[in-house]
Amino acid sequence: MACITTKRTSDGFSYLAVIHMLIAVMSLTLSNLLAKVCLSHTSVEFTILARFLVPLICMCCLLPFIKFDRSIDKKYLLSQMVRASAIVGAHYFLFVSIQNLSLAEAILLYNTSTIFIFLFDYIYEKTSNALSFIGILISFFGICFMLRVHHGTWNIYVIYGLLSGICVSVSQIILHKSSQRHSNFVTMFFIYLFATILSAVMAAIHFHTTVSFYKSIPPYIVIALILVGAGSILNQFFRFKAYKLVHNTTTLAPLMYISIVFAALIDYVFYDSIPRWSSVLGGMLIILGILVIRIFHMTGLLQSKARTR
Repeated sequence: MACITTKRTSDGFSYLAVIHMLIAVMSLTLSNLLAKVCLSHTSVEFTILARFLVPLICMCCLLPFIKFDRSIDKKYLLSQMVRASAIVGAHYFLFVSIQNLSLAEAILLYNTSTIFIFLFDYIYEKTSNALSFIGILISFFGICFMLRVHHGTWNIYVIYGLLSGICVSVSQIILHKSSQRHSNFVTMFFIYLFATILSAVMAAIHFHTTVSFYKSIPPYIVIALILVGAGSILNQFFRFKAYKLVHNTTTLAPLMYISIVFAALIDYVFYDSIPRWSSVLGGMLIILGILVIRIFHMTGLLQSKARTR
């Protein structure tokens, strides 16, 4: 039975890939939960530093066993520096929103990157299907529902969540545009290296003004910070294994939204938090809009490829 699950089906689907993807989703969700716990005792900048430093240390331990087959050129390094900056920005806005929103809401807004990837693709590449704007419109109404809170006021931390999605989309676009000559390990090593340097500078600036605050960090928070980084690298590891088992990685993309369900359960169990009706409706509309974008966008790409043959 185990042998069957490790093989792809005729359409390139793999049940083992689904299992790996679910483990990746669980790791990322638990990492964000631990970040939320840490943020009650540390700063956003210090938590971001842990998020990238722990994976960097793990990868440095493996460097003696990795061969750099090609020379690293300046253009490649520059693209990875820009991408690392976008990733650090994404986590800054994500952690600020995690501090002030429910975990499920923050993760949902983080996953709006699909919307912005489509918009950038439509503006600069002109390859996106115009019908995908139906999904944009649906998601827009969902965002409006999430923005509205009590007495007609607007929640600015929803904007922070959307900014995290924008930064993720920039990171993904740079990844797609940058050279693929190097292995996944080499690429991730430079991402973690540059992200650690940038987050260390941010943490040092914050540390200089609040030295006494950091002296009171309890030991269990230090352990939690380490686990934040560990959850991050587990997410990357299992996601990479999942992607290797399928022909088309977009078939696994919808599984990422299961993290929102996990986060909602965590909110209820650990924080006794039940989302407002506006958040539930808004979240459903956003996810529906993203799925519509994916369907129409993929249809447009397939039609474009068919015409060029």
